Amino acid sequence: MSEIELLMIGFTMILATALVRCLEGLYHATMSPQSYWIPQVLLWSTFFYGLSFLWSYRNNLSDPTPSYIFYASSISFASLYFLRTHILATKDAAQVKDWVLHFQETARPYFVFAALTSLSSIVAAWSTEESTGFDAVSIPFWLGVVFNATGAIFDNTWIRGVLAVILLILVVIGSYVLFTNDMI
Repeated sequence: MSEIELLMIGFTMILATALVRCLEGLYHATMSPQSYWIPQVLLWSTFFYGLSFLWSYRNNLSDPTPSYIFYASSISFASLYFLRTHILATKDAAQVKDWVLHFQETARPYFVFAALTSLSSIVAAWSTEESTGFDAVSIPFWLGVVFNATGAIFDNTWIRGVLAVILLILVVIGSYVLFTNDMI
């Protein structure tokens, strides 16, 4: 087993735990009698973001000598992603009685960690030389930083609702473009 494969096991375990928590949160947010659409949309975008990031690492397994920055940015991403998911989906999403109230209490920290997750994605792409940090590959991530920072700053429900939809569209389109190499 190569060095990078050993590193990826830790990264994958953290990311997989977060993806499972995201799905559990999505299930309970949808099935709850007090469901609310904004956390549902954010959980979908969070799920697809993690799934896309995991997929992006398939090319890095052939690198025989990963850098420390690659390792640190990968673990940083996975940890921030886990915290982002934990904030919105909680440790036990079944205990959330009112998703509107829960979202109002957790929206700002969620958006802050989502912005930090996007920043760590830029560093991860830079560390593998897939991006300079200021090219077409980085555009979806920088947009994610801006939109998530906007969600953290403004406490208005309709702004956060619009941002949730934009972020879901951004993740879907960004993943398609980045992984089908249509723009790169």
